[in-house]
Amino acid sequence: MKFFLPGVDDPAQAEAEYAALAESIGYPLPSRDKRVYSISFKHDGVDYLATVGKIRESAKWPRTRSGRDTGGPPVKGRVGAGVVAIFEGQPFKVFEVPSPSGWGNPFLVGRQALRRVEYFEAD
Repeated sequence: MKFFLPGVDDPAQAEAEYAALAESIGYPLPSRDKRVYSISFKHDGVDYLATVGKIRESAKWPRTRSGRDTGGPPVKGRVGAGVVAIFEGQPFKVFEVPSPSGWGNPFLVGRQALRRVEYFEAD
């Protein structure tokens, strides 16, 4: 996937807005080959997938009262209003369209929670 910023059609404006987001969190502007497109991570027993341009997905496996996996299918859902940008760092920072989900903006994902990182294509 080629780099984009959701809702911004002009490439120069997308660059400027992306740079402003990076500056707002004190992270350097990443090179094109280090711009994060998607991450999967675990938080409080729930698996999440955050992908730029999409609503964050969740999957939670049902457990018994004693905490054992029931072997049943995961309960899947969507959280938030859409991922705008993901910045790699310690921690990763994920910007979403403001929503009533209750998560901070940006929300933070530590490296220990990460399962997978996918980058935008380099130009």
